[in-house]
Order: sequence, then C-alpha cells, then structure tokens
Amino acid sequence: MQIADLIFDIQSGSPTAQQALFVQTADQMMALCCRYLKRKEDAEEALLNGYFKFFTHISNFVYQSDAAFYGWLKKLMVN
Repeated sequence: MQIADLIFDIQSGSPTAQQALFVQTADQMMALCCRYLKRKEDAEEALLNGYFKFFTHISNFVYQSDAAFYGWLKKLMVN
C-alpha cells in the first residue's frame, strides 16, 4: 500500500493502517535511532516514543510527498 493511502487511512482512524505503516517503516527508523543511541533498549524506546508522537499528531500532517513524510518522521525520531 502507498504511503499516501496509509496516511489518509490513519487520519480516518484505521488501526490496521497504523500497523501497516509501522511495519513498513520501523526498520529504517530503528536504524536511525541506533545511530544516535548506543544501547538497543534506548533506541527501541526512542522509536516507540517517536511513533507515539507521530500517531498523536498525524491530524496536523498534510501529505505532500513521500520525501516530506520521511523527513517529518525522521525529525520526530531524532528529537
């Protein structure tokens, strides 16, 4: 499924779309978190906190492109 479709479904309240997006992007975001944090447990916690913020604030996100989506998600993970 395309990122744009998943985001639209998530904004509509679909938990299966949330799971699909998580499965599709979690490996990349975990690698990003591991670059910043040495302990795997800390990286996992940062990953989950980032996704929590993402899903909490998804209503504020306006899809423009896949690159904009990944940039926003990476920014949440890093911060």
